[in-house]
Amino acid sequence: MTLRGNRPIDNELLAMHLSSESPTPSTAKRQTLDMWRRRPNVENHLFDCLVGSDVAVSMEGAAPSARIAGSQPPERTRIRLSDLQRQNGR
Repeated sequence: MTLRGNRPIDNELLAMHLSSESPTPSTAKRQTLDMWRRRPNVENHLFDCLVGSDVAVSMEGAAPSARIAGSQPPERTRIRLSDLQRQNGR
């Protein structure tokens, strides 16, 4: 993600929204996940938009914004539908 502008006020609203939630570890059935909780009386719409955008690009095969710069995504091998059908005996 690239922030635009060179004055703090240019990105103040985005910074407030991105800091509106914090992770809290939660364990159930021997698995620990982060539950994101919103701070009271703080807006988080831009945080939700950024998370939703990362989900969308990930579903389309692109790298999410949290990916480390310079790292390569895992290589995906293409398979044909006819090969899948043959494997399943159809």
